[in-house]
Amino acid sequence: VGQDERLPPLIPSPLNSSRSAPYTEAEEVMHVVAAVVYSLVFLLGTIGNGLIIWLTGFRMIRTVNTIWFLNLAIADFIFAALRPFAVVREALSSDWPFGSTMCKMNDFVKYLNMYASVFILTTISIDRCMLVVHPVWSRNHRSIRMASLVALFTWVIAFFFMRLATYITRFTCGFLLPFGIITTCYVIIYLRIKDKKWSRSNRPFIIIVVTIAAFFVCWMPYHIFNFLKTSSLPKAFVKVGYRISSGLAYLNSCLNPIFYFFVGYSFRKVGEGSLLTSMKSVFMDDPNQAKLSITSSESIQLPLRKMTITVANNNDRHPSGSALCPPQYMPVWTSACAHPLA
Repeated sequence: VGQDERLPPLIPSPLNSSRSAPYTEAEEVMHVVAAVVYSLVFLLGTIGNGLIIWLTGFRMIRTVNTIWFLNLAIADFIFAALRPFAVVREALSSDWPFGSTMCKMNDFVKYLNMYASVFILTTISIDRCMLVVHPVWSRNHRSIRMASLVALFTWVIAFFFMRLATYITRFTCGFLLPFGIITTCYVIIYLRIKDKKWSRSNRPFIIIVVTIAAFFVCWMPYHIFNFLKTSSLPKAFVKVGYRISSGLAYLNSCLNPIFYFFVGYSFRKVGEGSLLTSMKSVFMDDPNQAKLSITSSESIQLPLRKMTITVANNNDRHPSGSALCPPQYMPVWTSACAHPLA
């Protein structure tokens, strides 16, 4: 098992020590709690992130924002999908029972998720900052193709960094530097928009801030206790703290869909449409796109309407002699749900 997964028993077994029974019971409680937490991560993480992948990847108009959230959901989904192995380990109260290959895969996915998530969140923060500071430049250069390439690049960089298995590297590159960049971006954003009123169009911004805050709250204790492993503090204290902080970090992979749901629901207005439509508006760059991206699964089908061309006669001319509505500028077919950005 990887270095962070090879944890000795929290409290020595009575077979190897003269410790009393309460210590063994405390260890068993930790195993049960960990198994429950990992089970929740698996259930909520796979279902919630699977829904986000389905929405942003297959049911919505592709935008820069949907690309960011899609990649974030993919990272969390992969991590949550492998939690059953950890559940079995905790339920058996034993060492890793699935062999070295699956152990390495577990560590690989764990740190790939950590780096990919924090790098994507950093990218989102820089993107939002540029939209506020240089809106014209951003609108001219911010494209779906560019966002896709940047997202791919973040995965490549995450793969590179997850192979650097040292505490200082993980803390610096996986937490400290991204936290500094993200904090700087949102301080700049706050200074620019502090005098503006919030509106329903701020849903994407709000969910991004909540998602970033949740990531750092969940992962900060984990990095702290990783550092404390090399300290002179009592080992029992460090082991307990590490187990608890690991569970908190794992929970982060299933929290984002819950945030999306509540933000979409809290901003929902009567008559706005289904909750699914409201959740879509959380991810859109333009809040009006959510209504335009509703699919046939929501029982809203708008047929194509044929427009007739009326040729101007002599009585329908401007005094200057030109036709009021030149037919060459009139479309023959138009869609009732055509989107201006499509």
